[in-house]
Amino acid sequence: MKTTVQAWGNSSGVRIPAAFKKVLAIENGVEVEMRIENNALIIEKTKSKEWTLEELMDQYDASTEHKEVDFGIEGEELI
Repeated sequence: MKTTVQAWGNSSGVRIPAAFKKVLAIENGVEVEMRIENNALIIEKTKSKEWTLEELMDQYDASTEHKEVDFGIEGEELI
């Protein structure tokens, strides 16, 4: 499919046809990676970040925890 490079501020852009977006499962706002390979422009959807336990724990904030809630004795729910 042919398209035209168009001015976009101080840069240039090309439009990605809806059919291509559907096949690649990308939406507007999705981050992509661009590179030049064998004199061709390659645009790929970035892979989801794999979080380590340490990275997740670095974001933990104990002050946001809810207090324990007592729901009574198990098995004595109201009917």
